[in-house]
Amino acid sequence: MRNSSATNKSELKLLICNLRTKMNILNKLNNKKGPYVYENWKAALADKPSLKTVEYQLFTDSDIGGEILDHFGPYKIFYNAVSICDSQSPMPAFTLRLDDHLEYVPSSEIPEKTDAKLYHGGCITDEVTALVSLSFGIRLKAGGVTRRFDNNGDPKGHPTCSEIHKNPFLPKTFRYEHERILPQPLFGDSISDTRKLARFPHLSPDDAGTLIRSARLYQDAIWIAESEPELSWITLVSAVENAAVSWSKSKVTALERLETSKPDLVKLLNDAGGEKLVLEVAKKIVDCLGATKKFVDFILEFIPEPPKKRPSINAQHSWNPTDIEKSMRIIYGHRSNALHGGIKFPLPMCNPPVYDGNGFSEKPFGYATEAYGAVWMAKDTPMLLHTFEYIVRNALLKWWESMLPRAD
Repeated sequence: MRNSSATNKSELKLLICNLRTKMNILNKLNNKKGPYVYENWKAALADKPSLKTVEYQLFTDSDIGGEILDHFGPYKIFYNAVSICDSQSPMPAFTLRLDDHLEYVPSSEIPEKTDAKLYHGGCITDEVTALVSLSFGIRLKAGGVTRRFDNNGDPKGHPTCSEIHKNPFLPKTFRYEHERILPQPLFGDSISDTRKLARFPHLSPDDAGTLIRSARLYQDAIWIAESEPELSWITLVSAVENAAVSWSKSKVTALERLETSKPDLVKLLNDAGGEKLVLEVAKKIVDCLGATKKFVDFILEFIPEPPKKRPSINAQHSWNPTDIEKSMRIIYGHRSNALHGGIKFPLPMCNPPVYDGNGFSEKPFGYATEAYGAVWMAKDTPMLLHTFEYIVRNALLKWWESMLPRAD
């Protein structure tokens, strides 16, 4: 009886311990934080009161019709009715009205380590505009505060221009429209369809944070494309890589990736410290394993359909998966050379496309290009920047859609 009683007590203690462990894990999951735009939206959905309302001007170089009024949570974007947008400079074409439902409470805990998981170099207005920029393929950035509604009883708010120094400047080098490196978006598009944006708070906190980082990188990449196309290439690759790292984690475990990429290292670690050491090392270096493969696999998984308007066949890039994979590997190689060797992206890949009456050329022309003491063969310059931007943006949008829970 004593042995049976002792066994029952031991099993009860083990059960309680397991329950506590599961509760701790659940609490940690519930306490996970997403980006500010996400947490503020979740607070609004939870009917937390709005503490203040602020308006900002949003700047773009695109002449766009329509206005966002619904299905965007605590954020409203109003079209400012600028009749013709000066393509040489960004115009304050929209107003963002933001309801802030989050109260800032300083943490009482002393941090023990650096935590920059949610850092992307911007604030909530940058997050909002990045999501819109990615959703509709337009250059869009926020300026300073133009009006405050501080619950002072005035429904019209209080105008201000104290942060006008934050108004963005768009550097450009082209003189004529046909010299644009990114000919899209074409003027006259509407941004009234906000169904994808409406489902943003349905993401998990981690997925929302990853999406914001990729959207911010995309936003910056197209903003500088006309003046610094070489940097735009690097930033677009980074936007994909950020998403690909997160996406690949859901496909294979850290241990599986290490076994595939570094089988000899797995053997050495196993001999030195057994399976525990192998697993610990795998967790530490998983993000560095198979970088090219993760980038290429992500593009192949989410590759969009070819553009609706395409140039003549000799100016098209093949949409065959084998050819796309080959080009992506070359592009990732150029990105590595740029970051680690100081060799900028090839000039032919940074030139404006040519319009032939049907569409814009998707790749550089000619057998080879010589400029500034360098020579590039056509096989090493597979596509133009606007072609890659089209692939990146639409691949990121399909990835975004894949993370959303299925509608009942």
